[in-house]
Amino acid sequence: EIKVATRPVMRNIVCSILGLAPSWVIGFFVNFHPQLKDHAKKVITHHLGYNMANNMLFMAYKEGEEILHVEHELLENYVEDKLIFLYGRTDQYTPLHQLDELR
Repeated sequence: EIKVATRPVMRNIVCSILGLAPSWVIGFFVNFHPQLKDHAKKVITHHLGYNMANNMLFMAYKEGEEILHVEHELLENYVEDKLIFLYGRTDQYTPLHQLDELR
């Protein structure tokens, strides 16, 4: 689950493994994603290492820590037509009740 991997100790472990893994191993797992185009797979395989993974997981950790509920007043009064939220039902990252609140 992504929430476990974003915690500081686990984040360092996951990022260290990615940093030590050869690119062919990362490419092997990236190739399992059916919706990625070949060019995207090559870019991810080439760039995914300790620093990139650490940055992504840290941002996910901070968002999960700071965004606890949807502020409807802020959305309605200031950014109603300028902000789009994208939530995935299967990403196990964002609570589904937030998706339902935004509809």
